[in-house]
Amino acid sequence: MKKILSHFSLHLIFAVLLFSFLFLSRVSYMLIYHQRIDSLEMIGKVLMYGMKFDSMILSYILAIPIFLSVIAFKRTLRLTGKFISLYYIFFLLFVIFIELCTIPFINEYDTRPNRIAIEYLIYPKELLSMLAKGFWMEAVLAFSVLGVCIYFIKRNYKKLPAFTNIHWVSKLVVYPIILFFLFWGARGNLTKPRPDNPSVAAFSNDQLVNALGLNSFYTILYAAQGLQGEENVSKMYGEFPLDESYQRVKKLMAVQETDFSGEKYSLVHKQKSVSPRSKPCNIVIFLQESLGAEYTGCLGNSKLTPMLDSLANLGLLYTNMYSTGTRSVRGIEAVFTGFMPTPSREVVKLGKSQQNFFSIAALLKGIGFETSFIYGGMSNFDNMGSFFSGNGIRQIIDETDYESPVFKSTWGVSDEDLVQKAHETYLSYGDKPFFSLIFSSSNHVPFEFPDGRIQLFEQPKNTVNNAIKYADYAIGKFFRLARSADYYDHTVFVVVADHNTRVYGDMLVPVHKFHIPAVVVAPGINNSKYTKLCSQLDLVPTLLDLAGVDCEIPAFGHDLVQLADSVPGRSFMQFYSSFAYRVENKMIVLQPGSVFKQFELSADGQAIEQAIDREFLNDARAYQVVASHQYQKMLYRVK
Repeated sequence: MKKILSHFSLHLIFAVLLFSFLFLSRVSYMLIYHQRIDSLEMIGKVLMYGMKFDSMILSYILAIPIFLSVIAFKRTLRLTGKFISLYYIFFLLFVIFIELCTIPFINEYDTRPNRIAIEYLIYPKELLSMLAKGFWMEAVLAFSVLGVCIYFIKRNYKKLPAFTNIHWVSKLVVYPIILFFLFWGARGNLTKPRPDNPSVAAFSNDQLVNALGLNSFYTILYAAQGLQGEENVSKMYGEFPLDESYQRVKKLMAVQETDFSGEKYSLVHKQKSVSPRSKPCNIVIFLQESLGAEYTGCLGNSKLTPMLDSLANLGLLYTNMYSTGTRSVRGIEAVFTGFMPTPSREVVKLGKSQQNFFSIAALLKGIGFETSFIYGGMSNFDNMGSFFSGNGIRQIIDETDYESPVFKSTWGVSDEDLVQKAHETYLSYGDKPFFSLIFSSSNHVPFEFPDGRIQLFEQPKNTVNNAIKYADYAIGKFFRLARSADYYDHTVFVVVADHNTRVYGDMLVPVHKFHIPAVVVAPGINNSKYTKLCSQLDLVPTLLDLAGVDCEIPAFGHDLVQLADSVPGRSFMQFYSSFAYRVENKMIVLQPGSVFKQFELSADGQAIEQAIDREFLNDARAYQVVASHQYQKMLYRVK
């Protein structure tokens, strides 16, 4: 027995250290975010699921050392033991480092590290600059603790027990038992056809509480697996008939049946503008980085956005518009293509949408419009440049195209440089019609902008409130420039946010954090409001109508210009792996593992769980099935 214990001593030491650290880190998070945990039952479940998912990653990590232990023989004992020791040290330090990075990630995204963390690693320049300027204290603390751990390990490395072997008969007895428990641990269960996944821990209506029952090493691995491409919606949210899905979605699009192309699996439909124009107007989408409704004066109680507020008084304000997601590329997906959000990566990054995917730019380019994407940062970030060039954008302007900019930050040139470049670009088009997507970046951590432009809202300078005030200053500058030019009177402008700043809250999908401003300034539109619930998805058909463009499009959204009063308002929100479909004050949330919950949204912002309406649920599932099918079969296009 002593020989067997000696043989497994390295494995046991690592297992105890890993379990202890993950347990302590989880307890620490529960103390830090105690206001989100409101019962002893909740504490017990977080710890119980924590043990399950800690066992899963431990089983995966143990697999290679256990295999080496099985095949080890006398001549390789020393080398095998050294490899196993270094292997365990590496993974222990890696897990410690990821957990140390978890708190700042939660503070920013209200969940454990996920796909976003991995995607930022692709862009080390922006990542390192953002860490140095926006999270330097957290970075110093994490590396300091890691340094202490390395020092402690180095001091005690020689005290680790030597790796010993056991008789092959003992191996035949012991290892089958160990392999059985490793298999059980890695799967999380023995009775289900698939291994456990995060949906198993989704016991709460607060997604952060559910995430605390996981561990960050697991969530990173799970996210990395999902980066391979399009998520299988049927596996995520359950099977649902394809034909019925199309029937439901076409009905919900509020388009006359005779206006569809007639093809069974096509969403292409005719849209005839009712906006009187002698010729189609230019269209400019000014996509504002991280601007939630609560930061504006026209929708909230803020004094940060006087320029946007003045535009709202001048044009058409959408008071009840909601973003489709929490990242810029999700916002681009919505306002540029009108595509439905899914649990997969955004179409900006997916392989089958890099060419000939429907976009408002491709449509307008086909009828003679100049098309441009104007950005202050590098267009290769988030694959934007490649996506835009393959889908209708003729001219891409990024950080490399600015000569002597007024100010450069971590994310590129300032918003005032951006709007100056946009104005100059539009002047260069002369009398040619044009479409343009302007994408701002100043309102992003670490919130850098030039001095002397605004009266600071607060100290220190580099805060979200000050950055929003500066972004609003740049909006004002853009419209002052535009009003001085001939193109102004022939252009439909929309200023719309890509998403809110930090999206968080004690709900599966924190609806209030998806509320965004959208203001249209266009000829013939004066001081009006659209109050019905709507989505970023609706902008593509709506802008085309306002611009006087008759067209055929496959867009999911409603043309809000012509939408009948009898059609209820609705929105779509993708919050990591959860999809929310809202109709007026009723919302259904689809979670991985076919876990569904329905809520009634009260006037004070609370989500009250309700019995599931099967028809409502099936509508939500239909949207996801159709979106996935449109992408997979490359049908989201106009032939």
